[in-house]
Formats: sequence, structure tokens, C-alpha cells
Amino acid sequence: MKIRRFLQATLLVGVLVQTAHGQAGEKVLFIEADLLRGVGRYNGLTWGAGLNGRVQYPLTPTLAVTGNVGVEYYRIRYYDYGGGYSYLGYGINPITGGGINTIYWNPGSAYEDRTSGVSLPVTVGPRLYLPNVANGLHAGLNLGADIAGTRATLRTSFHFSPVVGFIRPLGNGRYLDLTAYYATSFTRYAGGVVGLSAAYGLPLGSK
Repeated sequence: MKIRRFLQATLLVGVLVQTAHGQAGEKVLFIEADLLRGVGRYNGLTWGAGLNGRVQYPLTPTLAVTGNVGVEYYRIRYYDYGGGYSYLGYGINPITGGGINTIYWNPGSAYEDRTSGVSLPVTVGPRLYLPNVANGLHAGLNLGADIAGTRATLRTSFHFSPVVGFIRPLGNGRYLDLTAYYATSFTRYAGGVVGLSAAYGLPLGSK
């Protein structure tokens, strides 16, 4: 009886370990839909949405490397400052007296305006599965570049993004992957972006 229970327990553990490790041990293509929000006191990004493709390549039973390419759309709020100007007018100048010799200054005004922008993130980084904490839990880091542009500017910036997520098998080698992340360029006053993603995973074959 004890031997049978031991064998049953061993088999159960083996199944659980295989299930927990299976996600990192497979090559998977993830198609992600993202909901994005700019954060930071001086950040002009408001809401955004993205569509990304991510490939996972296994390194060990619990560690994989991922590569991502995507497109993200943002609404941007900014302040447009009207130019100030000076002019000569009739008045009393404390030095020269009266006449059209007094300089007046109009500082202009600032008003809020809105536009939109597109970003193309290209990143790569590790993904670590944590079956000892919770089956399907994973954490990772994405490093790379954002190629971003609006109607007025185009620039490339550094992309640093820690990620935490939870993946569940759907059967037939497919997965549902839910993740949350924070992305920043470490640029002064730029702030960052928080994102929530839902991804559908398709198998690309074993390692």
C-alpha cells in the first residue's frame, strides 16, 4: 500500500512539474493586444493601445528568451505656448518722460492641445517561470528601443520594461498569457507607460 501511494505521489509530482515547466520548454508565438496608459507628472502620453508579436525560445525548463516587435498608438496631450512680443507705445517712461517711447511686453498665453503618435517597440529579454511560487506565474525583462513619431517629430529611445504575468494552457499547445508591465526610457521628465496585455500563444514546435 505504501509503495503504491509513493508511486502515485511520484507520478502526480511528475505531471505537475511537467505542466509547470511546459510553457518555458516550448517555442511559442504570442499575439498580444495591449491597453496602455502614460504615467508621470510631465508625461504627455494619455491612453494608448498596441498590437505586438512575441516569440519565446526555451533555454532551460524554467527559463526562456523572448523577442518582441509591435506597434502602439497613443493620444498625446501637450501645451502650446503662444509667442510673446514687445512693442513701443505711448506712455510715461521714467527715464525719458512721456511720448511714444515706452516698451510694453505681452507674454503671450499657453493652451492645451492634443495630437496622436505611433511607437514601434523592438525588444528582447529573459522570461523566468516560477512554478515553485505559482503554476503559470512568470517574470521577465524587455530591453531594446522604441521608434516613436508624431506629425512633428521622429525619435528613437531606449526601452526598459520589467514584466510580470500569468499563463494558462488552452489545450492543443495553445496558451492564454496575461501580463502587466512598466516601460520607461529613463529620460528626464519623460515618465513611463504602464500596460496590460492579453496574448494568445501558438506552438512553434519543440526545442
